[in-house]
Amino acid sequence: MNTVRRQAGGEGGAMRRPSAFGPRVFGALAFGAVGVAILLGLMTWQIQRLAWKEALIATLEDRLSAPPIALPMAPDQQAHEFRRVALEGRFTDAVGAHGFADAAYLTTLRPHGAGYRIIQPFQTIDGRLVLVDRGYAPLAAKNRNGRASLVLPAPEGDIALVGALRWPQDADWFSDDAAGPADNVWLTRAL
Repeated sequence: MNTVRRQAGGEGGAMRRPSAFGPRVFGALAFGAVGVAILLGLMTWQIQRLAWKEALIATLEDRLSAPPIALPMAPDQQAHEFRRVALEGRFTDAVGAHGFADAAYLTTLRPHGAGYRIIQPFQTIDGRLVLVDRGYAPLAAKNRNGRASLVLPAPEGDIALVGALRWPQDADWFSDDAAGPADNVWLTRAL
């Protein structure tokens, strides 16, 4: 038995073609438009971040290439971070706020691998206490107390130093400084 299909349509029973913009096509177009909008937003954010990063690099290059200044009495992070300063004084065994005469924070240095950055108090000739990064020590460089230490001891007596000012680095959600005070090994410069 043959059945004839007829689609009801306009006048005179003319066949009606299905719409090209059905729900599936509209959904795909909407999804694509949202995706393009997100990608354009990310592109704009990256361009703004590039401009910020280039300005930061230019500031760092200017400050690190400038001649050193005397350590300001009240350094300001915005104005003085990475600014080269000249100090006169001596390394000291003064105990810092963290309870140790020096501190170590875990880092890595190519090609040497994991190790510590040794931070030691330096007392200026006018009596101020400044923490100085003395450099890298491999993980195996522990002193008789089991603490990280440099192979070379601190120089004795008054010396002159030139260095760049840095501020403490707050712990973020990738690092945990809860163990820092216990064994004097820190994961950030949060001293």
